[in-house]
Amino acid sequence: IFYPYTFLRIYQQYMHILIVEFINLKENILAFPMNSNNTNLIIYVYIYLGYGMSEPCGHIDFYPNNGKEQPGCDLTETPLPLTLIKEGIEEASRVLVACNHVRAIKLFIESINSKCPYIAHKCNSYQNFLQGKCFSCKDNDGGCAIMGLNTVRPNNAPGSKYFISTGKDTPYCRRQYKVMLDLAKPPRAESWVQGFMKVSLHSDNGVIRNLDLTPNGYERMEHGTSRSFVVTHPDDIGQVKQVEFYWEYDMDVLQPRSICFFWCNDHLYVSSIGVTEADEDGNRGKRGIQVDTKLCSQGPREYADIASRTSAVFIDKCDDQVLLN
Repeated sequence: IFYPYTFLRIYQQYMHILIVEFINLKENILAFPMNSNNTNLIIYVYIYLGYGMSEPCGHIDFYPNNGKEQPGCDLTETPLPLTLIKEGIEEASRVLVACNHVRAIKLFIESINSKCPYIAHKCNSYQNFLQGKCFSCKDNDGGCAIMGLNTVRPNNAPGSKYFISTGKDTPYCRRQYKVMLDLAKPPRAESWVQGFMKVSLHSDNGVIRNLDLTPNGYERMEHGTSRSFVVTHPDDIGQVKQVEFYWEYDMDVLQPRSICFFWCNDHLYVSSIGVTEADEDGNRGKRGIQVDTKLCSQGPREYADIASRTSAVFIDKCDDQVLLN
């Protein structure tokens, strides 16, 4: 039997890993109360939530990838297709559940010596986390926490969910970048457009190319507003100096208003792009801090006029007039 949860109780001098079967979950939780005199910290890592409860139960509760099926553990990933062909769906299902189950242990093991901080963000939903609504770690009052062996008890009361995105293979830890788009609204702009977006981040230390802001399908963008997206990558390139932004309009036949030919404008108008990286504050186990960069268009206007299937470049030199807008 493979169990969908890995629960970890952290003691002052050692760590004990406790695997709890979801059928007896309530009884097991009651058997290990959080106010036990010999317990400093109880951490719950939620993996593969299709098999049990999802409510926060510990001093701090982590939900990697929304606590659902983990990257690299779906039926399309090797060796699952081969297992499915050779041994049937029952054995493939066992391998699938085991892959998700063991992932929590692998994340904690990797966190011991990882130079990449497992920064998790307190949020009321994974969707809001991906939209950058819970990204701030400034003046941290439990808004962020380091997941893994270096976890410390947050200041806030138990009952919160901490979300984090990880990769499908080692190293699982990913650097997290929040990309915020400030959209302009010139007279010729449509009130909204929809489409796909990618960014490439440049710094003095390197470049991260083609980060997908819309991996789950097109996004509706309303001119005159701001939108944020959280993307991840294994590399830390330092402070971003330049962003290359790609836009592609999408026409959906099921939405007649999105069909755009000669009588509408499929351009996206962007005033500025902000990039924030979540990082550690330099002390092992401390909560995250932020590194912010604002970038503006190189053109003569205070915004970039981006036609469909084209790119625009933004640099970290915004003049005073642009900064006021």
